[in-house]
Amino acid sequence: MSKSYVGTGALNTSFTRSGKKSFAGLLSDAAKSAGRMYNANFIDAGKQRAIDALLGHLATSQKIRVFDPVQDEVRLRLRNRRAEYETYGTETVWVGTWNLNGKGPGQESLLPWMFPTSGVEPSVMVVAFQEIVPLNAGQIMNTDPDKRRRWEAFILRSLAERPNKVEDYVLLRSQQLVGTALVVLVKKSIANEVSNVEATTKKTGLKGMAGNKGAVAIRLDLGDTSFCFVTAHLAAGHSNVEERNQDYFTIAQGLQFAKGKNLASHE
Repeated sequence: MSKSYVGTGALNTSFTRSGKKSFAGLLSDAAKSAGRMYNANFIDAGKQRAIDALLGHLATSQKIRVFDPVQDEVRLRLRNRRAEYETYGTETVWVGTWNLNGKGPGQESLLPWMFPTSGVEPSVMVVAFQEIVPLNAGQIMNTDPDKRRRWEAFILRSLAERPNKVEDYVLLRSQQLVGTALVVLVKKSIANEVSNVEATTKKTGLKGMAGNKGAVAIRLDLGDTSFCFVTAHLAAGHSNVEERNQDYFTIAQGLQFAKGKNLASHE
């Protein structure tokens, strides 16, 4: 298995067999480590991309419908008998957006914002942030996830310590593009009903080269219903209406998930 995956045998094989580490074993491990480093940096990525392409998992992959009379007949009969195996329910989704101006969590409670209706605990909670970090040149070149993690911990702590709590929430997925971030949480009781969770980003700053402006999207299936949540940070200023419109169209058309899914693919 080790040779198939990284091109070399497993480390410490002589130690595993005998319980002793010899000089020859150390040399062997050093050679294997060098081989693994080479494979990881120069070969594995190409292999993985080829596998993803064959499986249709790339963002550029397109769905292909194969005509199969037997499958079409089965699909038709299942559709006609949906009432026998499908169930329907009502779920509440809360979505909030907040421009942080580079600030970290403070003493202010998030609960009045996240639970505006007394007694209602949403099944899905989506928190969108802009300017989660200061938009300086250093951040644009190398995004720091520390602020996002601090906000995630603060949100989870606020939810766990809220009064009159009925259910717990879990962090399902988060994603960040420089200062734009998206955090999706779900009730613990419905976490096993959520599937096909993916995240993607689209840069629009400096004609698509920089992430100081752009969008973050997370998609998921809750039961058999598909959702896609998007947060965007667009060009600012009264005079930049046309640029904002262009950013919007770039995001709407350019956000791509695996197997060719885009914004229009969701309910």
